[in-house]
Amino acid sequence: AVLDGARAAGASFIGAHAERASLVGASLEDAKLDRAKLAGADFTGADLTGASLREATLDDVRLYDVRGDGAVFDKATMSRARADRASLRRASFAGIDAPQSVWEAADLTGANLLEARVPHALFVRTKLDEATLTRATATEATFLRASLKRARLTRANLMKARFERADLTEADFRG
Repeated sequence: AVLDGARAAGASFIGAHAERASLVGASLEDAKLDRAKLAGADFTGADLTGASLREATLDDVRLYDVRGDGAVFDKATMSRARADRASLRRASFAGIDAPQSVWEAADLTGANLLEARVPHALFVRTKLDEATLTRATATEATFLRASLKRARLTRANLMKARFERADLTEADFRG
C-alpha cells in the first residue's frame, strides 16, 4: 500500500496487513494501528503523535524523522527498526521486542521502556533523559554519546552494554 502524504488522523488500521507499506509524510495523529502487520514499512517524516501501535509488527520499519510524541508502541516487535532523528518524547515502548534496533539522534525524553527488550540496539546521540528503562534488557547495547540524565535503569540487564561518552547525570542504576 502507498499512503505517502495521506491525511489519516484518528483513522483505524487495527489488525491491518500492510507489510512494506509506504507512509512517507503521512499524517497519522491519534491513529489506531494496534496489532497491524507493518514489517518493512516506511514511515519517514510521518506524524504519529498520539498514535497507538500496541502489539504491532514493526520489524525492519523506517521511522526516520518521525514525529511521534506520546505514541504508544507497547509490546510491539521492532527488530532492526530504524528511528533516526525521530521525536518520540513521552512515547511508550513498554515490553517492546526490538533487538538490533537503531535510535540515532532520536529524542526519547521521558519515554517509557519498562521491560523493553533492546539487545544489541544502538543509541547514538540519543536523548533518553528522564526515560524509564526499569527491568529492560539492553545486553550488548551501545549508548554512544547518549544522554540519560535522570533516567531510571533499575534492575535493567545491561550485560556488556557500552555507555561511551554518555551523560549519566543522576541516572538510577540500582539493582
